[in-house]
Amino acid sequence: VVSRFGGDEFVILLTNLSNSHDEARTYVLQVAEKIRLKINEVYKFDVQKNNHLEQTEHSCHVSIGISLFCDPKINPEYIIGEADKAMYEAKEQGKNRIVMYDIKSI
Repeated sequence: VVSRFGGDEFVILLTNLSNSHDEARTYVLQVAEKIRLKINEVYKFDVQKNNHLEQTEHSCHVSIGISLFCDPKINPEYIIGEADKAMYEAKEQGKNRIVMYDIKSI
């Protein structure tokens, strides 16, 4: 599930992960890295300037915060809050990074 959270923030919910914590962690980090790399790709588009088109290039960067949890009793707001904290930590570390918080239990 992908949803816009607000502004330029999005939430991605991955379900049916492995029961193995290490396998789930590895998979989630692989997905996040694929997203990071895809968003980092340079894209080209045309811009109208002085009655002619000029091609310009642009690229974006992303800071990804992840909260990985296995206890179904954990409050969804807490999970999203931890992912949000992880995202801000990624930004503080220089942006274009992935930070994961493991939530064992509360």
